[in-house]
Amino acid sequence: CQCTAGLGRPHRLKGTRIGLLHTSPSLAPRPENCVQQAGQQESRQGSKRLMDAYQAASTLIVIIAATAWILRPRKPPLRDAADATQWRILATTLNCAEQGSVQALLGEEQKSSLEKWLPRGADMYAVAVQECGCWAELRRTVEAHLGSTYALVSYEKIGEKRVRGRIAVAVFARKCDVDDGLVEEVSTKKMLMDVGSTGKGASTKGGVSIEVQVGGRSLCFLGAHLPADAGGRAQHTLRNACAAALLGGDDFVKLQERCHVFFLGDLNYRAVPHDLTHARDSTLKRVAYASSKPSKTAWAAATRDDELIRDRRSGRALCGFREAPIYFAPTFRRVPGVALPGREADAAALCDAYTLFKSNEGAATVEEALQLARRKRSPPAQAASAAGLRYPSWTDRVLVASPPADDAALELLAYDAPEFPLQSDHRPARLRCALLREPPAETYAGALRVTLEDLCFEPSSDDDAAELDRLVSGLVPDAPAPALDTVSVSLGAATASAPWAARAVSVEAERAPRHCVVALELGAALVALPARDWSRRFREPVVRFGRSRGVLSGRLRVEASFSSGV
Repeated sequence: CQCTAGLGRPHRLKGTRIGLLHTSPSLAPRPENCVQQAGQQESRQGSKRLMDAYQAASTLIVIIAATAWILRPRKPPLRDAADATQWRILATTLNCAEQGSVQALLGEEQKSSLEKWLPRGADMYAVAVQECGCWAELRRTVEAHLGSTYALVSYEKIGEKRVRGRIAVAVFARKCDVDDGLVEEVSTKKMLMDVGSTGKGASTKGGVSIEVQVGGRSLCFLGAHLPADAGGRAQHTLRNACAAALLGGDDFVKLQERCHVFFLGDLNYRAVPHDLTHARDSTLKRVAYASSKPSKTAWAAATRDDELIRDRRSGRALCGFREAPIYFAPTFRRVPGVALPGREADAAALCDAYTLFKSNEGAATVEEALQLARRKRSPPAQAASAAGLRYPSWTDRVLVASPPADDAALELLAYDAPEFPLQSDHRPARLRCALLREPPAETYAGALRVTLEDLCFEPSSDDDAAELDRLVSGLVPDAPAPALDTVSVSLGAATASAPWAARAVSVEAERAPRHCVVALELGAALVALPARDWSRRFREPVVRFGRSRGVLSGRLRVEASFSSGV
């Protein structure tokens, strides 16, 4: 009939995938049977339209979900294993909270806890402890846990077992490497500090170090326990001074020139918000977000109040050291024996795993302590300590400083805080890294010519200017002149401060400047200038005893020509 032809137009529109559009039927009168057929056809078309819409919506949801998964915030990748050309090193530190036995420290699940803390498989282990009342037992327990394929290389300790425990470091390595002479002790040192005196003739702060030879390289493991905030006093400045004292002296400067130095321990640097907000609304809130949606930006925000990160950036402490990014919850102020909630937990759930308040100056709750701290006219960290506030912090750390000529040989793989039952208010910090094994010996002939131009030294203070004036006067003239502000040095390849020379790795001449590190030694001060281009401007800190004493700027040009032979 004629109406059937009239209905053909909407059907064709449906066939073009725009079935939601509808062409109005003819307004002419229709027979009854035609009307019924048209109603049935429209009903079928309506059902088909709904089905198409459902399929389109389902497809859209799948596309959105897949896109969100691909673009989800992720933790920046870190390699978790070394290859056959590298030594696998695990360095860890733990404050034992004065526990008098290993069972009291690790609990009933001792074997499981050790497997989570010190998994087997590394070539070398460095274990540092603080406030350890069971050092001898713990050392033997770790040695038994690692098994007969490992041997104790060396250990050193200070402090008294009966008064706040020991500060100690022990180094373990594969027995076959020790027997073959590939890993051996070089020296040990210890340093006590009176700042942590308990009044019983024993010091609870200080550091111990062990230097070991690994293949053709030297490693130094320095375990430290720096002053804590106590008695309503913030010890931030004192911590920096004690760190400088542990790293100070000409002997350490010489050590840092030849050794990869691991500085690990309970460094006691705090994370106190400037506005003294509740930890639930500041540090732990940002940690909860970063844990549920891990990314470099989220964890950088979570650790923004950390004193050590700020001090390293400004050159006030541990300048020249590097630290892997922190992607774990604060290690201090933990409730002993209480585990962290899952990664999806909010800040309120995290609060249950931390001690946030200790009754002081009449405050009975965290809220009262916050009000009391805000009324004080002292710096935030000191006001918080005096009011009894306890902010979760990353006090347990592992940092590394490498010789400028061998910086590329040590790769930081993973940095974490393993979670296991522990009767301590700390959790261990653990760094996995890989050290390049020595390649077959090769000989090189050639030269490296370094030219420094437009030099300018900017001291951090008048004291630094007076101290370093004699050291830099021969390098940077008081009255710069075109003929005087250029220094040109020629070095043989054997003495060149460059990774390709130290590692005996063949590098094409045109790529050599990108692999060079020029080290200027100004007395006990050191300036490392990475040469990534043939000619570049630089602005680098002058480091002395772990602290920046000023900035040296100028232009660096590197010219290299050499040939290799056996």
